[in-house]
Amino acid sequence: MPESRPLHDRSDAARQIRDAIPLRTEVLQKLAIRFTHVVRATVKGNIVIAIVQGFLGGTGFWNIGVHTPVLWGVLMAFLHGNVAHCRNREQRRSG
Repeated sequence: MPESRPLHDRSDAARQIRDAIPLRTEVLQKLAIRFTHVVRATVKGNIVIAIVQGFLGGTGFWNIGVHTPVLWGVLMAFLHGNVAHCRNREQRRSG
């Protein structure tokens, strides 16, 4: 069992996680690659959704005559990412 101490850098954290998982090295490597792909796809997907949401919101604001629709559309895009981040943090705390 690895000793319990604070993790000081990412390479140390990754090594401790790999050592704690009881899988063969090749399976662990495939799992790590798959995990990396899923995380990247999730992040890219959230960025695309935020951009589309901001664009559609800004277009809607422009259509109904709201002043500075570009500002509100950009704010919608940024708030989408912030809300998703806060929701994930709360789920980790309660889970």
